[in-house]
Amino acid sequence: MSSHRYIRGISVVEIVVSAAIIATAVTGIAGAWQLYLKVSNLSNQYAQANMLIEEASEALSVMRDTNWTSTINPLTVNTTYYLYWNGSAYSGTTTQQISQGKYVRTIVFQSVVRDVNFDIASSGTVDLKTRKVIITVYPFGNASTTLAQAQLLLHNVYNN
Repeated sequence: MSSHRYIRGISVVEIVVSAAIIATAVTGIAGAWQLYLKVSNLSNQYAQANMLIEEASEALSVMRDTNWTSTINPLTVNTTYYLYWNGSAYSGTTTQQISQGKYVRTIVFQSVVRDVNFDIASSGTVDLKTRKVIITVYPFGNASTTLAQAQLLLHNVYNN
């Protein structure tokens, strides 16, 4: 009877296969983490852009309520404006303003036309007491990438 004793150990092939499996898993986890960070950052940008849109619409309402004649009426239609806070009030300026060091928010006023029934229409009489406003937010230095955009009608409700 032959009594050969076999001592089993870990072969080099097993070590290489195990290392390859671990490397693949770590690479997959790292890729998933990078994707998570990218999506999280993009989601944060969209949230901030939407807050800037909301702030702009509220600022325009305050400007309208304060004095339409001196704050909204002088702003030319189809011209790009930026909101400027002087420490006590908002105003429109043609000088680019950067929000939070990384976003640009533009505001463009457009005329509103009404038909004989005073409904908004494509042709008719220009309503001097109403302006369509388009607010856009994009990353500073990348105007081709719109993060958020909103349109609203601003009406001189107080006839001021």
